[in-house]
Amino acid sequence: MSRWQAVVVAVAAVAFLGSAREAGGWGVRHCREAWAPGAPAATAPAADWLGGWAWPYCCLPDYGPAAYVAVAGVTRPAAPPTTGPGPGPTTRPPTPPAAPPRLHVLLLVDDTNKDAGPANKAGAALFEQTLRAGVPEHRLGTVETLSGPAVTPDRVRARIAALGVRPQDTVVCLYSGAMEQDEASRAHTLTPAAGGRFRRADLREALLARRARLTVLLTDAPAYRVLPEMLPPYRPPAGPFALDRPLFENAGLVDLHAAAAGETAFPRGGEGGLFTLAVVDELRQVKADGPAVAWPALVDRIRAATDRMYVEYRRAVLSSDKVSADDKRAYRDQPHQTPTVLTSLGQVKPVPPPAGSGPATTPKPAEVVVYVPAGAKVFVEDRPTSLTGAERHFETATLLPGRAYTYTVRAELDRQGRSVRQEKRVTVRAGEVAEVRFEWGS
Repeated sequence: MSRWQAVVVAVAAVAFLGSAREAGGWGVRHCREAWAPGAPAATAPAADWLGGWAWPYCCLPDYGPAAYVAVAGVTRPAAPPTTGPGPGPTTRPPTPPAAPPRLHVLLLVDDTNKDAGPANKAGAALFEQTLRAGVPEHRLGTVETLSGPAVTPDRVRARIAALGVRPQDTVVCLYSGAMEQDEASRAHTLTPAAGGRFRRADLREALLARRARLTVLLTDAPAYRVLPEMLPPYRPPAGPFALDRPLFENAGLVDLHAAAAGETAFPRGGEGGLFTLAVVDELRQVKADGPAVAWPALVDRIRAATDRMYVEYRRAVLSSDKVSADDKRAYRDQPHQTPTVLTSLGQVKPVPPPAGSGPATTPKPAEVVVYVPAGAKVFVEDRPTSLTGAERHFETATLLPGRAYTYTVRAELDRQGRSVRQEKRVTVRAGEVAEVRFEWGS
């Protein structure tokens, strides 16, 4: 090809490119949307072949046809003009997703109360254990207990103010301790043994001032602990449960007290207030794959469970010949214990599932409860354990959700100078509680 023919081909190609650009076709403008202006020719995904000449225009700035010079053996553009369009529009980075909500828990425990101190402490500990087991670890914020002398108005307000609450978070507060009720105004006053009376309404307002999406206030006031224990030891429901739905998919205020006006709240011996144990029972029956949880329905179940537990305990007390007539009087005079809603649940509204919700994927341990004669030795996977007593709680290593794990548990007992043993296998899953029982006949 002569120099003249090369010039003709170049002019034709430039005219073709200009018409394609002006027509909004597949020319230079199209390729600039996917490739940065000024990209080197080596980065082109393909070269356009015009008359047998390699023409990598897809990698070139859109300076217009006049900026391109094609001569024999040259396939690069001329230097860009000193004036012309600036760089293309910048792209704004996408807005990051909102952080998932977290749960903050404040437990106020009147454990120095001479009458119901042990029940207050045991019930609050079980309630905390339930929340920790039902909420993934990465969704837990502050979890704190104030007990004994720390349960004062100033300390409580300070701790509430220090909670790192965000608008999408949930705050749960449980007070278990002495309270008084004004029959005329129906107002409740917290009266912990350490002193420092403060109104329940003030506690509620301090919590609401944090402006969490959901605020849950529960108050229990167990009284009249009766000994000896009337019933077998209380055991919370076993099996997997998840609290994401009731705690993170609702907005508003849940405000419950353990008993109705004129009623006394009772404990189940030293194991916890009946109301607190009923709350634990119902929360541990919430399933991750179950239907959406509405607080009005959940509160109805808590109220029914509290009364059911009370009726059972009352019957045992009144039929016992080991309980004095004075201790029986309080139970005889009150046929039921019915928790009351102090703020309408009509304001509690469901909200869409938050980002990061769904089946739990965070690994967590399981719990194995072993029941043996008090003097038995217990081995897990042939390793000796140091716990004693008839009921022993063991926590496994961190387990992956959705998988089953099997452990071998062995118990050895010395009977009349002869060692006897039993061995059992127990299957557990992350977050679940499993039981193993060893029994020897007389």
